[in-house]
Amino acid sequence: MTKRFELNTMTDEGIHIQSFLKAIRRSKDLTHWFKHAFNYPVRHYIGDHTLLHLSVDYPFHKDHCKVICITPYTTIADVMVEFAKFYSKLYKTPAQSEVWGHCLADLAFEYLYIKDDGTARVSVGS
Repeated sequence: MTKRFELNTMTDEGIHIQSFLKAIRRSKDLTHWFKHAFNYPVRHYIGDHTLLHLSVDYPFHKDHCKVICITPYTTIADVMVEFAKFYSKLYKTPAQSEVWGHCLADLAFEYLYIKDDGTARVSVGS
C-alpha cells in the first residue's frame, strides 16, 4: 500500500527545495514549512522496516537512490530533510548525477509517496 502526502506550505505552494535547505541549516524547527502535521512517525506507514529507500528521478536522466535508517522517532518531516539533502548532494556534481533542464532553484517538492515495503519517493515540480 502507498501513502501519499501532499507537500504544501502554509501558502498552498510546493516546498521550494533551495529555500527549505536554507531553513534546515538555520533552524531545527521546520514545522512551519508544512501545512499538515508531518510529525507522524514513519514507522506507522512502513511497519517494522528499519531502513527507508529514498528514490529520486526528476530532473535526472537516471534514478538515484539513498538508504536512511529509521528509528521509532523518525518523522515524515525528517524524511523530507533527507530528501532535500540528497538533492543538494546530487546537484553538487550535476554532470555525474546527469541533471538535465533545471537548476535546484527551479524545483519544489509536491508529493511524498511512502510504500509499506520501505520505499519512498517524491514528486518534484519546476
